[in-house]
Amino acid sequence: MYNDPSMIVDSVVKKATLLVVDDNPRVIQSLNLILTDYEVLSAKSGEEALAILSKPNTIDLVLLDIKMQGLNGLEVLNKIKGKKEFPGVIMVSAMGEKENILEALRGRADDFLEKPFKPADARRVVGQYLSKRFCREKDKGTATSPIQRVIKLLERNVDQDVTLEDASRVASLSPKYLSRLFLKKTGKSFLKYKMQLKLNEAEKLLKGTELDINSIAYKIGYQNSESFMKAFKKDKGLTPSEFREACFHSHAKKRRFSH
Repeated sequence: MYNDPSMIVDSVVKKATLLVVDDNPRVIQSLNLILTDYEVLSAKSGEEALAILSKPNTIDLVLLDIKMQGLNGLEVLNKIKGKKEFPGVIMVSAMGEKENILEALRGRADDFLEKPFKPADARRVVGQYLSKRFCREKDKGTATSPIQRVIKLLERNVDQDVTLEDASRVASLSPKYLSRLFLKKTGKSFLKYKMQLKLNEAEKLLKGTELDINSIAYKIGYQNSESFMKAFKKDKGLTPSEFREACFHSHAKKRRFSH
């Protein structure tokens, strides 16, 4: 679709957020100067990168150095890909580290970039990944209005307490204006929409896993199970345990009839 992904001018791709992870400040500075089309965040260690990714975020792509002090890039890659929702990852390696690159690709890295890299190469590799991602999202009908960026933030961070202030930074709108606009566009308040996503995720976990109620409450960001159970019953008309029991009996009944 694009002859040269490094020259993409589509506003969707241009708004992408990148996280550069490298313990060499010169590499971070270099990529900041090269990748000026994007919003670029940085982390000087794997631990710092994971801390950033554990908080509400809309990071689309991580540029991750393989060799770092502390957690190395392959360990960080494994932790990133172990999450339910995760960004793309491009591994950055020194020339000649073929075995590390192969291991990274086996670990589901999306691409790699060898150091020392030319600016055009960095833009090309990043552009290729983001253009493919954009095309997939476009095919799904995913747009990039402020409200849809906020929805994306909420969906990616169901297990976090995303605040209206967090969302307003992503949308580049004031919290007060975002609150009004969100209600107008979705028909639900920001808090109601956020809670609905959490409860929908809880419903999936109750149906598809054997996790106990406390674990499910924790996985969707509730500090205590009592609050979760109260919210779930108010929304579904059943407690989480009653809902799971009803699902079990319904499934058993279907199996009897199918035989």
